[in-house]
Amino acid sequence: MKRITRYIFLSFFSIASVLFSKIAAQSTNQKLLEKARNCFSENRYNSAIGFYLILLKSDSANIEYQYEIAQCYYYSDSLKLEAIPHFEFVLNHSADSLPELFYYLGKTYQLANHLDDALACYKEYLRLFKLNKPIVLKNVFSHRKKLVVGSDQEGDYFLKEVRKNMEECKNARDIMERPQKKMDLNGKKKEYEIENLGTNVNSKYDDYGAVVSPGDTLLFFTSRRKFKNDNKVDPEDGKYFEHIYVSKLKEEGWGEAEPLGPSINTKKSESLDFLSVNGGTLYFCRGTQNGTFYFSNRNGQNWDKPKKLDGGGEINSNEWQTSMSYSVSDNTLYVVCDKERGYGNRDIYSSKKTASGHWGPLENLGPMINTEFDEEAPYVTPDGRYLYFASKGHNSMGGFDIYKSERINNSWTEPQNLGYPINTTGNDMYFILAGQKGTAYYASSRGEQDRSNADMDIYSITLCDDLQETVLKGLVTSIDGLPKDLFVSVTDKKTQKKVAGYTIGRDGKYEITLLRNVDYVFSFEGKGIIYFATDVTLPKQCKAYELFQKVEISKRIDIPNKQWIQKADIINAFFDIRKKVLIDGRFKSTDEFQNYSEYLKVLSSKVSRLNYKKTSVETCLSDIYDLSELKLQYYDSLNNAAESSSVDKNGIFIFSEFHSSGNGIFRLEGNDPQADYQVIVCIGTDTLQALPMGDGFVLPKTRLNFYNPEGKLTESARVNFNKEFVFHKHDLNHPGTFKLEKGDLSYSYPVRLSRGGGSKC
Repeated sequence: MKRITRYIFLSFFSIASVLFSKIAAQSTNQKLLEKARNCFSENRYNSAIGFYLILLKSDSANIEYQYEIAQCYYYSDSLKLEAIPHFEFVLNHSADSLPELFYYLGKTYQLANHLDDALACYKEYLRLFKLNKPIVLKNVFSHRKKLVVGSDQEGDYFLKEVRKNMEECKNARDIMERPQKKMDLNGKKKEYEIENLGTNVNSKYDDYGAVVSPGDTLLFFTSRRKFKNDNKVDPEDGKYFEHIYVSKLKEEGWGEAEPLGPSINTKKSESLDFLSVNGGTLYFCRGTQNGTFYFSNRNGQNWDKPKKLDGGGEINSNEWQTSMSYSVSDNTLYVVCDKERGYGNRDIYSSKKTASGHWGPLENLGPMINTEFDEEAPYVTPDGRYLYFASKGHNSMGGFDIYKSERINNSWTEPQNLGYPINTTGNDMYFILAGQKGTAYYASSRGEQDRSNADMDIYSITLCDDLQETVLKGLVTSIDGLPKDLFVSVTDKKTQKKVAGYTIGRDGKYEITLLRNVDYVFSFEGKGIIYFATDVTLPKQCKAYELFQKVEISKRIDIPNKQWIQKADIINAFFDIRKKVLIDGRFKSTDEFQNYSEYLKVLSSKVSRLNYKKTSVETCLSDIYDLSELKLQYYDSLNNAAESSSVDKNGIFIFSEFHSSGNGIFRLEGNDPQADYQVIVCIGTDTLQALPMGDGFVLPKTRLNFYNPEGKLTESARVNFNKEFVFHKHDLNHPGTFKLEKGDLSYSYPVRLSRGGGSKC
């Protein structure tokens, strides 16, 4: 039996009756409240939430409803983080000091990675607990070990639990500050990618304990989803019983999972342990609490009637045993068991096969592996060198974390936390290595950190290819026909260096090889279109696949201003398209379509959630002109050319240094065939000046500044284009000096050319 055991830290009803003064007066609400509490007591938290939501509609400020629905969310499978706003409401509106509230809020903050907030809640809980020492536990248990309600033993246990949570928050903060970018699988240390196996494998219930067949073609795993028409649930946690499922690898990925046949899955609980090296024997645990280990041999497409594993006295004993793994290199079973002589609750033990074919006594792996907390889900690599396991001890970030230990001279080394982002503040466990592809699988409740799914899901860890470059294929379309001499330039956004360029043919296609995981600026120009640019960030790409980009250019008329408007929609498909959709029952590549536009159209009709990134660039045809051959020239009062700045095609000029003083003018100079254009100098949307081409304009941002005798600037007035200025607060009784000074010329002033009388930015 594999499950994450929940510790119930307080009595729902006793706390509610102590903390809150009264129940809603209306009889309807009274009945709903009774139904909600009954559902909670039966571990049917989602049903209870439904009743509480109805109650809150009639009385949203009711502290009692808010607190109790928060607990339902907290104990639910997939909605834990929804408890946060309800706990916060109680905290902000309740007049009582509630130590337990700080515990619950701290736990949910911890799951959400709000680690500093969690620590603050835990500290406040400890402060209040020491003052009051309330009875907060109803049924704290660790399977066979019971604590007496209200005893010193109970209080010590709970304080220890809170202090451990605080330690986990500190561990998480340290580990997350140093994310593990590379992972060692099968002796290869490379970058890796974590990916959810998707809805064909994972359900809205717990899915975990995956094992893969030889050749990596079958994926077996355990699920707590509803089994056929069986509505029975485990009374311990209110979840459906465990059963074993299988998914077949297809061209598009893992197929829809199906339950194994009746020889394996029964009305009891079955959880998967491991598959033999040749894939011919399945080992699993049947039953709850003190489960029994079985094995079944494959017979064609079916599985034979299971047989009990010959335990030799200690395996399949009356002691609580949850999971096991097998090391083919030394013929050893690794079993998780809760024994009286253990270091904590669940420890990992080993059992070697004797000469008579029986399994020998269980030997504890010792304090290097086992802690005072739970250990689970051992996996030993086929060569027997490495042990992967899950533990709530060591330097866990919260819940179970996955650890790795190496066997040297027949001893296990100190376990190493696999680190973030593999491990999270939720539960992460059931780690295995696949046979051939450098891929690992494990289960995690990491989804609760983005509120997508707090249940256990199965994830893959794939070692990335050593990719440096990637290929981007693009297509430009236009309803008015493709412009001539169409060209795309690519600039590294960080270094501002041009790294690639491509002349686009009449078919509109282009292909560029670029470094992956880099921010670029793509700019497009050609006869008959306005120059435009867009930011593009290429993905990291774990595996090689082509990237696609589509640029759709369209024009429309802006009636109020009677100007033609150009719009460019840039659609980036930066993912492995071939893995996203089936067309006519199989995958089709872009080569099977006449163009990429047709391919995108088909994809869009098949899949509504493709991760396209679409941006639009809209510009006015009459507002922009290519100024790249022009320069902005400054002439001093004697009409000497004193300062000069080039102008780029976007109309931006900049003086990084400006040494001239006194009065002067600027002139935009160059061989411009359009004599009827005006020069417009802009700062933001403010027009500084509009004047005919070739005319001069005064320096923007000229100010008359007043300095006191110590040389400190105390007053300043802007000088307008009529050379007028006004001081609104100047006190003439103070001595000082007036200076006519220029503003900050490192500012980038956009310059636009306008035709037809338009003179606004």
